[in-house]
Amino acid sequence: MEFFQYPATLLCAARDQLSAVLKGKHGEVPTVRGISGDGAALFEIWESLEKTWSAVLIAPSSDGGQMMCLVASGTDLMRILGEVPGVPL
Repeated sequence: MEFFQYPATLLCAARDQLSAVLKGKHGEVPTVRGISGDGAALFEIWESLEKTWSAVLIAPSSDGGQMMCLVASGTDLMRILGEVPGVPL
């Protein structure tokens, strides 16, 4: 199996600041959310009616707030609906 590495630089800011950019500049809203296995972070997918998307990680910051990091973003978002074994649709 081959792996590739993205550049190590992530765009991170206070959650309210980055949320404002995603909503205001890109018209995106959070539509998918999950909690990491260790419970330390939250993963979200934000999307717009124009089919743009952003994937973010949210974690506590040292000042007691929350830090949000943009992991990836793109265009032409497509939803794939399929059966997950053991999970009703």
